[in-house]
Parts: sequence; C-alpha cells; structure tokens
Amino acid sequence: MAPEDILSRLELSWAKGCWIRHWEDAVLDAGADTQARAKALAALDWFDDDNLSESLTPMERRETLLHREVKAILEQERRIRVPELHTHAELRYANGHFAERSWSQPFQELSLTSVELEAHLGRAVPDVVATWVAEDGRTHSILIEVTVTNPIGSERIDRLSSFGWPALEIDIGRMGGVVTRDEFASLVVDEIAGKRWLYHPTIEQQRQRLLSVLKEEESRHLKAEQRRQAVLVVPAREWAVRFLDAVRRRWQEQLPFGDSVPDTEGWRKAKIDINDATEALAEHGYANSLLDDYPLRRVIARILSFHDRAGIEYRMDAWGIINAIRCDGAEARKWHTLYLIALKKYPPELSDEHLTRFLAWRDKVIASVRNEEDTYVRDTTYDRLIGLLFPEMRPALQEPFGTPLYIPERERDDDSWRQDLPVTATAAPVAETERPLSLVKDLDQQLLEASGIAASQGQTPMSFANSYARQNKWASVQEIVNWLIQKGVAKTNRTWN
Repeated sequence: MAPEDILSRLELSWAKGCWIRHWEDAVLDAGADTQARAKALAALDWFDDDNLSESLTPMERRETLLHREVKAILEQERRIRVPELHTHAELRYANGHFAERSWSQPFQELSLTSVELEAHLGRAVPDVVATWVAEDGRTHSILIEVTVTNPIGSERIDRLSSFGWPALEIDIGRMGGVVTRDEFASLVVDEIAGKRWLYHPTIEQQRQRLLSVLKEEESRHLKAEQRRQAVLVVPAREWAVRFLDAVRRRWQEQLPFGDSVPDTEGWRKAKIDINDATEALAEHGYANSLLDDYPLRRVIARILSFHDRAGIEYRMDAWGIINAIRCDGAEARKWHTLYLIALKKYPPELSDEHLTRFLAWRDKVIASVRNEEDTYVRDTTYDRLIGLLFPEMRPALQEPFGTPLYIPERERDDDSWRQDLPVTATAAPVAETERPLSLVKDLDQQLLEASGIAASQGQTPMSFANSYARQNKWASVQEIVNWLIQKGVAKTNRTWN
C-alpha cells in the first residue's frame, strides 16, 4: 500500500495530544513578550536600559526607574503642585505667660523652566533639580527627592538644606497600590498627598519673624505693665485732680480761638494730660469710656463750672448753664439729678427771678422721680467716678433717689428704713461676714425662687420686696430690691428682666 493511502486512513487521537512545536512559535513568543513588557511598563515595573549595573537588586532597579519616570513626567508637564508652607513659633514670657503664633501659605503650582536628573551638587546628589521663575522675575531652584521604601535621614536633609534651596520629597510608597503611568503622572504633578517639604528657606524666615513678633509683644507688654504700675502708685484721687486741672487748662487755651481748634503747645499738653489721666483712672477701675467724650464730657464741664463758679467749656454764667440744662432733650435729662446735686453742693448766685425758675425746675425733677416716671432716672454707672472727681457730691450720690434703686415713700416698709447709714447700691440682702456661707447660699436660693414665682404672678419687684420683707425679718425692702437688681433678676424696682 502506498504511503499516501496509509496517511489517508490514519485517525489522530487528540485527547492525549499536545504541541511540541508549532510553526508560529517565534511569532507568538514575540507577541507575548511585547504584551508583558507593555504591561510592566504601564505598571512602572520594567525599564530597558543596558547601562544599568547588573549588581542592582530588583528594588534598586525599580527606584531608578521611578526617578527617571518622575524626571520624564516633569519635563513633559513643566509644572508641579507643591504643599502649603506652615510654621509655628512659641515663647514663654518672663511673667510666665505663654504666647504662640502661626503662619501658613497655601499650596501652589510651580511652572518649571528646566528639569535635571541626579545633578551632582557637592556631596549631595538630589534625584531631580528643577527651576522656575517666580512672580518677582527671579529664577529659583527646587530639589526633589523621590522615596520608594527607605526614608530620608536627617543627615541627607542637612546636606540638601545646606544649599538654601527648597527641598521637596515625593514619597511614592505613601501613594499606595499599583498605578499606571498616567495615574503616576497625576500623582507626581497634581496631588499633594505623599509630598512634604524637607526644607524651605521661607519657613525658617517666617519662624524667625514670628519669634521677633512675639518678643516685640513681650517688650510692649512689659512696658505697659511698668506704666500700669507707675500709674497705680499715684492715688486715683490725684489723677482726678490732674484730670480736672487739664480740663481747665485746655479751656483756657481754647478761649481765644472761639470754635477753632487751637494750635498751641499748651492746648496739646492739656490734651495729652487729659488722655493720661483718663487711662490712669481706667487702671484704677473707674468707668471712664466716655470721660472726655460726649455726653459725659458735657456733664463734667457743667458740674465743674458750678464748682469753679466760672464757665468751663461754656461762655456763660451759672444761670446760662442752668438754662441750657433746662433745655436738654429727653435723652440728656437722665443726668439732671447730678446737676441738682452739684448745685446743692456748689450753690451759685442767682437773681430772684432766676432762683424762682431754678426751684420750679428742681421741683419738677423731684416730682417726676417720686411719681415713678423714668424721665430723670439716671444710670449709676458713672456715679463712682463723679464722686471721685467731686468728693462733696459723694454722699448724695450714694442715696438711691433718682436711680433705679429708689423706692417711693408710699411703698416703703418703715421698719426697713430705720438705719443710721444710708443704703447704697452695693448693699447686699445678706451680710456674708455675719452669716455662714451655706446659710447665705440657702437664703439667696430661696429669694431667687420666691422672686420667680412673684414675677410669674404679675407682681412688681417692689411689691414682692414689701411682702417678702414682712415675712422674713433678715432683710429690708431696700436690700431685697438691691439684691434683685444686682443678680440681674430685676431691671428696676418696677420691672423684671
């Protein structure tokens, strides 16, 4: 039988067959190798370079690959986003006070003009050296270190910082996972995660600036405290005298100039002395935010005019000032009780006609207060200051008449007013020095609860104080009203807060 016939009758058994050789083996091997290399390159896990030493470990070869890839990316993109700059400084003052300051600059994107791989800079060889042109037109350099596994030690950081250029680390290991070349490019260029400043000259400059600021503040605080102690050595009464003296001197300098501001050394000196005295009185604890401003400046000028029997900041006599007071608007009338006290302590010489008009005004104010009208009820905020400036007025200022603490006679409990000394606005319903602290707290709580019930029932603070004083003999009506106002429970003897 011919060989051809034999071959035509043979049947292959494919179940146990396998290829030993194929006529397209070379083509398939080349395709598979190309695909594998492409995937490895895309995953940044392959680098063709015959110049690499055969002694390099796979990890060292990968680090070299990544360094060159970063350079290639930066050369192509010509930009990189860098993290924010931040620094912090702290200082403990000589008095024990602790102060701190912070500075930061948000992240920014640098437009690179050149990129160089592993440039030799003395004993340091940074992975990448790049340059950019700042807004000021100057060219700056930045060192970039690419970290894969091994962290950068302090010795290397010192070498890099010795050039005085910013040094940036890109920690590939912190970016995590397997990334493609495109993803890696985005991480290197746009992402902030995985980047940190190893050194930046601006950070140290700003830290030194913050320390200078803290030291300057300490110096200012020290000088201010020294001035404050020097102020407190002088009694408050002496500062009050200096203040009034400066007010008089300023007015004398003002007189020849009419309504114009004088440009004289004497006027400027008086103004400085007024400001110094004002600040000194504040250090002594006196409310004086408006001491040389209206309306308090006008109030003091009027009282001082009565005191000196000569116009201060007024080109008129006593009656002219009184007549101006009588013409005050509604808001200014709350000060009228102060003027009446001053006129009682420093009585002016008035004609019979003027005296009649004065008495009519005085009686009108008294009647308004007694009728529980608010027109002439004054805020006592500045009473202590007025009493310091004009000591003769102090006893009358301690009386509740004309203030929110005033209790009309018709509502008074007679027994509660049998005291040798007048009740002042600082009186407390319970003398803590005479009763145990626990008892004081209990009485305060009882009074607070009782006043709450009275308010809910529509009683006024005054009616509540009357009934409470009759039932509890440990406090007078006036003391209870004072307590309610001091605790913020009541606004006046007629209204609750």
